[in-house]
Amino acid sequence: MRKPKPERANLAFGLLSEREPDAFEVLYTDFTQLVYGGGKGWFLPILDHRTRMVIGYAISFSPDVRTALQA
Repeated sequence: MRKPKPERANLAFGLLSEREPDAFEVLYTDFTQLVYGGGKGWFLPILDHRTRMVIGYAISFSPDVRTALQA
């Protein structure tokens, strides 16, 4: 598992502590592993920070940048 980069975490914290971002101004993703009877897959949603809406997603057998860009 990759360790978080403190400088990026502090940057995001600074941005979010100054003001509440508008809808669709701050987006983030999550790589969620789904285990099922035949193996495993990955669910990659794109989330809006303000509205908490899933605005896009992709499903794949591997967690990679290409799949994230499809979301």
